Amino acid sequence: MQTEPAERRRQPGRSRRGEGGHSQRGPAVTSARSSEEEITRLKDIIAIMQQKEEQAGGGGGGGGGAVKEGEVDEEEEVRDRGRGRDRGGGDGGRRSGRGRRAVSEGRDGGEEPGRLRWRVSQLEKEKLELTSRHNQELCRLQAELTRLRSSVERGEAQRVELQYQLTVSQRDADRAAELSRDKRTLTERTAELQQTVQELQKALDITRQARDQDQHALQQEVEERDKLIQSFSCESQRLHRVLQDQEEALEESERRMAEVQKEREKEAEVNRRQADELKYLMEREERSRREREASDQRVRSLESSIEAERAAHLESKFNSEIVQLRVRDLEAAVAAERSGHQEAQQSLELLRAQFREVERAYSLERERSDGTERALQRLQAEYEQCKSDLNVALETERKTTSDLSERLEEEKKRHADTHSQLERAAQAQCDTEEAHVTCLKSIRETLQQHSTNTAGCSPAAEHDGKQSPSAEVLQLLKTTLSSCRHRVEETEQQVNSLPPLTTSFTVTQSTNS
Repeated sequence: MQTEPAERRRQPGRSRRGEGGHSQRGPAVTSARSSEEEITRLKDIIAIMQQKEEQAGGGGGGGGGAVKEGEVDEEEEVRDRGRGRDRGGGDGGRRSGRGRRAVSEGRDGGEEPGRLRWRVSQLEKEKLELTSRHNQELCRLQAELTRLRSSVERGEAQRVELQYQLTVSQRDADRAAELSRDKRTLTERTAELQQTVQELQKALDITRQARDQDQHALQQEVEERDKLIQSFSCESQRLHRVLQDQEEALEESERRMAEVQKEREKEAEVNRRQADELKYLMEREERSRREREASDQRVRSLESSIEAERAAHLESKFNSEIVQLRVRDLEAAVAAERSGHQEAQQSLELLRAQFREVERAYSLERERSDGTERALQRLQAEYEQCKSDLNVALETERKTTSDLSERLEEEKKRHADTHSQLERAAQAQCDTEEAHVTCLKSIRETLQQHSTNTAGCSPAAEHDGKQSPSAEVLQLLKTTLSSCRHRVEETEQQVNSLPPLTTSFTVTQSTNS
């Protein structure tokens, strides 16, 4: 009978422990509070029971009803205390129930303190077991709490890391989107630049073809002009040789005439008697001399015109050299244009390399993309500058070609003027040749007349049709001189045969002179 309540009290505790084990044993703080409350209740019950025993020993048997009333009051107080200490806990309610059962048992066996002491010892043992289990459970729960805290901290660290990775990935995604936009803009700019480069290449090819055509035409014109200059130079050399031949012939004739004049002067003293007969011949000789001087003057004028023609030829040659220098300048300008085109191609290659670097540098920061954009703008400015320089070079080349065309027109006009001057000089030379031929004819006629007048002398030389007019005139002069010599000899013989008449004639001749 005594062990049943204890077993009953253990069974609820065990059931509660089983339930707590199945329910993961609750928090450690609530279990500690429930054990403390149970101990305090038991202490209160023991104190009440001791008071009851003292009252029972002091008051006798007549006070049994008062004791029962006091027990009821004390039981109510214990209930009120249990309710005040733990109103909401299920474990506290159950423990208060056990306290009430213990009070009822104490009330049934109030005269048994030994049993109560045994009960107290049992309760202390249970308390020790509960405290040990509580401590074990508390250690386990604290270990689990530390584990859970560490797991929570790890989860928090993982959350922070994931948040950081999320922000980094978001920033990388924004950067990738921004770089993709930059790439699209750069590809559009590269397409535009390539289109402009192709247009510039086409314009450059067109200008190069036009320049080649102009250069070919200029080369042909220069070659034609060189051919004309060479033909003019050959013609002038031929005319110069002809003039030299004529001058040599004239010098030879002058020399021979001088020799004849000397002979005549030597024979003048002897031939004074024939002065009247030779007077007409001397007059004709004077006329021929004047005509010869006139022909000399004409030859000098012809020489001056030839010198002027030479000067014009030299001037045309100098102009042709200037044109060649202009052609060289054009070639240098073309080379400069080619070098500018090569620089443009190099800048384009550099631009393409930078575009490749930009494509490879998607993972780089915004600063590098800004740097590449600034480099692209700088290259675009250089490209615009190169384009403007090429346009300026093309304009200068056009101006130089127009200047060269104007100079070529001037050279053509000068060539036409020199050609007309050469024609005039050729006409003047023909006129001088005709005048010379007429002069020779007149001299020959005079000599023939003189030879016919002096028919008593040796006969004149016959013209065989193969000699030149000057040779014929010289032959006639020789025949006339030989006839004159014969006549002089005959007159000397006559004078020797008639000395008095000769002396008288010489005296009269000297007086007349």
